[in-house]
Amino acid sequence: MPLLITTSQKEAIAILAAGASRRLGQPKQLVRVDGSTLLQRAVDAARSTRAEVWLALGSEGDPFWHSLRDREALLRIDVPDASTGMSASLRAVARHAQSANIERLLVLLVDQHGVDSTWLTEMLQWSETFPGHIITSVYDGLRGAPAVFPRTRFDDLGKLEGDAGARHLLRSAQDTELVEFPAPRAPGDVDRIEDLPR
Repeated sequence: MPLLITTSQKEAIAILAAGASRRLGQPKQLVRVDGSTLLQRAVDAARSTRAEVWLALGSEGDPFWHSLRDREALLRIDVPDASTGMSASLRAVARHAQSANIERLLVLLVDQHGVDSTWLTEMLQWSETFPGHIITSVYDGLRGAPAVFPRTRFDDLGKLEGDAGARHLLRSAQDTELVEFPAPRAPGDVDRIEDLPR
């Protein structure tokens, strides 16, 4: 069970880093972009905001955890069933958010190297402006992560199955439930070596 931290903060950023990187053929968490691993880049961007930073890791996550600087400020959430797909990580962080008195949960994927602290900060600000709404990034005409979920949607995250993550939840949400955040650039998605920035 993850350690509960008592805090007055009402928002958290959950970095999903429990995947096995099968298509890439090596752990994407440790792939370097501009001198930093994808995992460290995600953590640094998240830590530059006011939110708590959580890291969802699978059963093989110890090397990734120990690769990070200043782990003391992070909360590790173990995902023992990570091999069943991304939904396992979402279920784990949603359960923790419900028990940790979190009002807004921003979900960030570990390989989204195009996302910086400004992007995350603006999304959190939008979530305050539109309370109770999902805030989803929009790029290439599609809704996706990073995305912020209000507490009222944690149950929905906790019921997800398979490897599609929250994609169906984001794309099926009604306009009255969701606000589209125009992404300043492509967030990044590293599944193959060719996906890395040159």
